[in-house]
Amino acid sequence: MGVDTDSLPHVLTITFTGFLFYLSLSMLFTPFEIVTGSISALTVGLLFSQIAFENPPAVIRTPVRFLRALVYLPYLCWEILKANVTMAYLILHPDLPIDARFEQYETPDGGALELSTLATSITLTPGTLITDIHEDGFEIHALTEGAWDGLLGGALEHAVGFIFVGRDAFEEPTPRERMDKTQTTVEDDTQ
Repeated sequence: MGVDTDSLPHVLTITFTGFLFYLSLSMLFTPFEIVTGSISALTVGLLFSQIAFENPPAVIRTPVRFLRALVYLPYLCWEILKANVTMAYLILHPDLPIDARFEQYETPDGGALELSTLATSITLTPGTLITDIHEDGFEIHALTEGAWDGLLGGALEHAVGFIFVGRDAFEEPTPRERMDKTQTTVEDDTQ
């Protein structure tokens, strides 16, 4: 299996990221871990280099996104922790106050990597689950009204957008604002 020069940035980016991920999971820095981590990461980099990116990774943009992702990860962990506490409360509550629903979530404009990061973040947060992906958005199963309202507030979406576009992501409309605009447009068209 040969690697052409056009796919070399893809291979190196995936290999480097995979190696860091491997070491962060093992938390061991012995020669054995470094060798097995390198082999595993290189194998993944070679196998997935052609499907992991829409565009080649940019030399300047990739490290900046990596640093922003380091800021995002504690936020995501905090959201997961809060959602776990909420789920524990619901499960232990004698009345089991669950208001499950399937809702359509209109996604913002963004690349495949940004949208898959958003989808993964939503699914990792207990109480919400992506059940289907459409051309214009996600179908989400929300266990409570609060979980759905939290997604519509846009904080998670803006935090994911921060990784890819920086502070400008916080200027984008929230999912609730996009839904309201879509409903207003539909009502205007029917009158």
